[in-house]
Amino acid sequence: VFYNNFGIHVVEVTSFPSLLNSGTTITLRDTNNVTISSVTYSSSWYNDINKADGGWSLEQIDPNNPCGGQSNWHASNHPNGGTPNAVNSVAANNPDVTAPTLDRAIVIDADTIALLFTEPLDSITLSNPLNYVFDNGLTTPSYVKAIGPQFKKVILKLSSPMQLGIIYNVTVQNGVTDCVGNAVINGSTPFALPEPPAPNDVVINEVLFDPNTGGVDFVELYNRSKKTINLKDLKIGSMDTITNVLKDTKVITDEGYLLFPENYLVISENGTAIKQQYLTPNPKGFLDITDLPSMNTDDDVVTLSDANFVVIDNFKYTAKMHFPLLVSTKGVSLERIDFNRPTDDRTNWNSAAEAVGFATPAYRNSQYLQADGGSGVSISNPLFSPDNDGYNDVLNISYKLDEPGKAANIYIYDSKG
Repeated sequence: VFYNNFGIHVVEVTSFPSLLNSGTTITLRDTNNVTISSVTYSSSWYNDINKADGGWSLEQIDPNNPCGGQSNWHASNHPNGGTPNAVNSVAANNPDVTAPTLDRAIVIDADTIALLFTEPLDSITLSNPLNYVFDNGLTTPSYVKAIGPQFKKVILKLSSPMQLGIIYNVTVQNGVTDCVGNAVINGSTPFALPEPPAPNDVVINEVLFDPNTGGVDFVELYNRSKKTINLKDLKIGSMDTITNVLKDTKVITDEGYLLFPENYLVISENGTAIKQQYLTPNPKGFLDITDLPSMNTDDDVVTLSDANFVVIDNFKYTAKMHFPLLVSTKGVSLERIDFNRPTDDRTNWNSAAEAVGFATPAYRNSQYLQADGGSGVSISNPLFSPDNDGYNDVLNISYKLDEPGKAANIYIYDSKG
């Protein structure tokens, strides 16, 4: 009746699915349950706080770009707040010229993996087993299932089970396309059978707990083991340092994420914001999680634990660990100097260098310096300049003595002796 007041003919139904203000998935299917059209919207698509508050519809810009996502939707510009049964007020030519990419693989079990893509794909091309090529003895998958309604995920049954310790690769052929025919690019990704993490297999390598305006906190992880670790088996949280009881613990990912040996990964609530503020040569080394435990700007504890709450790594930080001559530490991360030195060694941490923009998300730390581990006493470079420019800021003195109880005196000289 309401729409009839506008001269609009409508078809009334006995029930209608709930459309949440924050977002949900709407799917149109035929009588055989085949998906005809689908969209997963969000209130953030409005890009207008006032219109997102209610009374305005979201309109598709270009119907010939059905899988364009947020880039193809906009808040209605019509004075009535929407254009039911009429051409959308925001209608325009908005073709999809962006090729889809393969995001990553996740392991379901020893002979089943799933591939995740950056945008919805054509379900027919996604379901063709011949579009997937493997190495290390694996051949065409025996079973393929494209997961709707978004079709950003496909499940592959491998020709034989994975072997522990082998890293495989899968390549998606360019026969896989998105809804408008753009072929997948960068369609290769590794996968491996994950192993359970032990303490110090994965370490906390860098933290940003006082971000710049518009930025977010982040924790960088580094896999220092020879294992492939599934982050589905890890939790991040904090610890009460008096009782050693874990608190505010969150599962990193329910879906799974493979962290390979010697790889870095930044976890945060908004990886895009981090990449906008800091340069990184590893843009794929970011994982967004729903709720990263809050980190105080003065001091706090970041704890990594396994599914049984066994501590994998624990970092108690304080703002006083920053380089003391910095005028401001806002937007400056704390970096671990050496993976093999203890996390709780305060001398194993320093501020990220100014030369790299004060943070090194998802790649080797600017202050990285590995002890040589030789016998006797060794100094990698007797000259050091602690000015936080990323060059010889830290001096490592390594020692390995033949018996305990020995003591030494250390004398430090300036450039004039």
